[in-house]
Amino acid sequence: MKGRIILLPAMFLLAVCSLQGMSLVPESSEKPIKAVLEFYPNYAGHLLGVAQIGYDSDYADRYQSTIQADDLKYLKDHADLLAWSDDDEGILSYFFLTFPGFINPETKDELAVYLTDLNSAIAAKSFDNFAEKYAEPISKLDRWTGFNSSGTLYTYGEEIQMLSRILMNNYDRFKEKVWPIEKKKVAHCARLLNSTFADMDLIHLWESITGIAYDAPDYQVSLSMGMENGPTAKSMGYQKDWYYFDENPDRMIQKVCQEAGARILSSLCKGHYDLYDPRLCFQVYQAMSLYCTQRILDAVGIAIQTPEMDHIQQDLYGIIQALTAFSPNISVDQLYEATLDTYSQTFFAMNTD
Repeated sequence: MKGRIILLPAMFLLAVCSLQGMSLVPESSEKPIKAVLEFYPNYAGHLLGVAQIGYDSDYADRYQSTIQADDLKYLKDHADLLAWSDDDEGILSYFFLTFPGFINPETKDELAVYLTDLNSAIAAKSFDNFAEKYAEPISKLDRWTGFNSSGTLYTYGEEIQMLSRILMNNYDRFKEKVWPIEKKKVAHCARLLNSTFADMDLIHLWESITGIAYDAPDYQVSLSMGMENGPTAKSMGYQKDWYYFDENPDRMIQKVCQEAGARILSSLCKGHYDLYDPRLCFQVYQAMSLYCTQRILDAVGIAIQTPEMDHIQQDLYGIIQALTAFSPNISVDQLYEATLDTYSQTFFAMNTD
């Protein structure tokens, strides 16, 4: 904390022992975490990996020959369109990665239908028909990732056509030469993870310590090949994220735990944006997500790898620790508000001395 002073408001120096506590008593869960093996995320991960869009790996060397040379050059030359890191989203990544990753066209015909629908929307300069046809997946994605139908997309008609052709051109080669080999590895990882997730019952633990229900029947971990050293836990809606399959097991469990919990804690921010800086609201939400993740993983015997935090995150984390140490049974909504209030007072005091 580097000597920073933490000011605890008087109202939160009173014990709050009668409120919803952070119990870690396990019970059976009807909301499992499931590692799933799906075709399209693996095909897209394959293309990203071989083209080295944003990251390098041995995977690219192994499978260079499975993508036509001119198609591979195009992907490399237009890597910015499909960039997929947390701080660098390509303009076309949503419609070639996130959205088809969610609906998962499993056959070449299904993929052709999706790409035809996408190109038709761009040609017509309207997503009305597209939105009507895909209303259900759009509604599921919209509650967490939003639906990207920006008019800017209409200026990328040529690039969308070219990327669509690349997906179709290289489909058969992937399915024949790569999928039979790599699928076995991903499936093995999925089996191991599902056994681990079943034993831990992480969503129930989150619901127990927060008193907030997870609003879906399960949380899906869609495992993908080809994305070593690349982005992971990329969102495909409230219920599913996209992960590289061969991650360190403890890091994978930590990320899965935190991402599933982030859905549960997301309701905390509502009603506070008018009273506090929205950026601070989000930072407190992130700090609480990390704090709760640490408590849960401590309970199941997993040592958390604390990420690097800037001084604001360090201060927020310290405030959360102080508040919960004084009032172990403080509810998460009170903890969220108390952290916002404490940091706001501390920040104001430090800048007016």
